[in-house]
Amino acid sequence: MSDDSITIILKDKTYPMHAGIPLHKALRILDLTANAHLALRDGQLITEDEMLKNGDRIQLIAVISGG
Repeated sequence: MSDDSITIILKDKTYPMHAGIPLHKALRILDLTANAHLALRDGQLITEDEMLKNGDRIQLIAVISGG
């Protein structure tokens, strides 16, 4: 991948992507929904509108709900 890349981590898998896209677009590329996953950058929660920058490592955590 080019120098302008990010890494998305979900469970034990990594997905390289190009930087410069918002989180919601990266989730859509992976066929995931924003309301079913929390995204962390450097341990900080980020929103789906957050732009992903070169070198970012984004950890996705599946949200489990029940009643």
